[in-house]
Formats: sequence, structure tokens, C-alpha cells
Amino acid sequence: MPVRWIKNIDWQKVGIPLAFFALCIIFTLTTDRFLTVRNLTNVARQISILAFLGYGMTFVIISGGIDISVGSSVSLISMVTGGVMVSSGNIPLGMAMGILCGTVIGIVNGSLISALDLPPFIVTMATGTICAGLALLYANGMPIVGLPDKFGVVGSGYIGPIPVPVVIALFFFVVSAFVLKYTVYGRHVLAVGGSEEAVRLSGINTKLVKLQAYALTGFLTGVGGVVLTSRIISGYPNLGLGMELQAIAAVVIGGGALGGGFGTMTGTLFGVLMIGVIQNGLNLMGVSSFVQMIVIGVIILSSVTYDVFRKKRLAE
Repeated sequence: MPVRWIKNIDWQKVGIPLAFFALCIIFTLTTDRFLTVRNLTNVARQISILAFLGYGMTFVIISGGIDISVGSSVSLISMVTGGVMVSSGNIPLGMAMGILCGTVIGIVNGSLISALDLPPFIVTMATGTICAGLALLYANGMPIVGLPDKFGVVGSGYIGPIPVPVVIALFFFVVSAFVLKYTVYGRHVLAVGGSEEAVRLSGINTKLVKLQAYALTGFLTGVGGVVLTSRIISGYPNLGLGMELQAIAAVVIGGGALGGGFGTMTGTLFGVLMIGVIQNGLNLMGVSSFVQMIVIGVIILSSVTYDVFRKKRLAE
């Protein structure tokens, strides 16, 4: 009976939460600084930015695509937000322009991929390179300083005991999870990733579904870029360097299938938490950042390998 019960467990759903809590226990036992209010608050604030990118990346990956432009997009969003804010002195306008910048990038990506049937990897690599160049060109490679101090509340303020970025990230988690699980669009995203041709033949506009997925990613990246800019109170041309890999990793670690057709926002959130806790715990233990990269890489490889074997097992 116990063996049968264990076999019936859906490890795809419970494996990541169990691994996350196991990591927390390990780091709690190995360093007395991990399980403190100050440290956990700091971790939550840090991973909230990655969460925005992860939510958007979930829509894209589930639909069968990928977006490696989000890191460079964050850099350009930061420069646009800072530039508009400094020149106009208007905080809401600067934030709106930053989010609009991210959304436009997402729409451009989605349009090129869906309308012209171009490979997502190539398109987003190209637009990411363009965004990186524009971010550096915006202020000749220099940071934009002199942003209003009040803007810092978005990235560094608190609502009660909870950091503002965490509140915003939780809000968008609820919205994104609802859209993916309970709306017609969410079902279409999953269906397109599972079998785009079959969905197209059923009368669904698959090109529009993919375009909307990239637009959502751009919007959420815009929000994340604005919040991160607020944390450092400056526009920085290399602010999002490498964040696209972490966003993809969060989705994959959370059980999202790189080939599309499967994934959840809850899984992505746990993927984000895993990355944040691993980096924080290893930092507290004095482990080199180079070793941290190796650990996260091994975890990603393990997640992808598990997904491949799971698909083969289901196909048999």
C-alpha cells in the first residue's frame, strides 16, 4: 500500500515545493543568519524582480517560444525610465514610459515571430542585442542619476512589514496565475504549446495567441525594470545583464516544459524562490559566486532531463 501511494504522487507538482523546503531546512541548519526576518525580507525583495520576468517567460515558454531579450530590455527600460523622469520631473510619467517601453519590445518580438514565422531564439537574440545597444547609446554608456527621491519608495519602501516590490510581485502572481489557469486565453496558450497545428485547424488564431504572450512578457518585464530602477534610484545601462537566463531557469526549475504545452505560475514562483534561496544561502556560507552558477546550472540540467524522461514515459 505505501509503495502504491508513493507511485501515485504527482512528483511534477510536489517535487519542487519539497525541494524548496528541504533547501530552507539545510541552510537553516548550516547558518544561523538564514532564518532571520532581516535576511528573509532581503531575499524576498531581491527575487521579486526575477518573479516579474519569470511570470512573463512562463506564458512564452508554455506557448512553445522563448525570449532571451528580457535582460537587455530591463537595461533599456531602466534608461528610459530614468531619462524621462529626470527630464520631466514626473514620476508617474517616467514609470509609464518604462512599462510602455517593455510592452513595445514584447509586441515587436511577438509580431516578428508570429507574423513572419521567424525562430523565437533568433528574433529575441537580435532584439536583445538592439536593446543593449540602445541602452548604452541612450546616455553614452553612463548611468542616469538625479531621479526623484520619492521614486525610491517603489523599490525600497514597505507596506507594513512587507517590502513594496514583494506586494507588487504577489499581485501580479495572482493575476498571471488566474489568467493562465482560468481564462480562455490561458487554455489557448497551453494548447498552442502542446500542438500548434491542431489548435490552428480548430479555428483558433495561434499567431495572435503567441503575439499576446510576448506582449505580456514585455509588459511584466517593464514592471520589473521600473521596480529595479527604483531600487538603485538611477538608470543603469547594464542593469538587466544575465537576467534572461535566470528567468528561463525559474520556469524550467518550476516544471515548465521548454518544448511548450506545460507549466504553471505556481511552479515558476517556486523556481524563483529556489534560485533566490540557493544564491542567498550559499552567499551566507561564503561559497563563491562561480560555484553558485555551477549549482544552478546543474539544477537546470536536472530539471530538463527529468522533463524529457517524463515525456518519454507518458508516450510509452
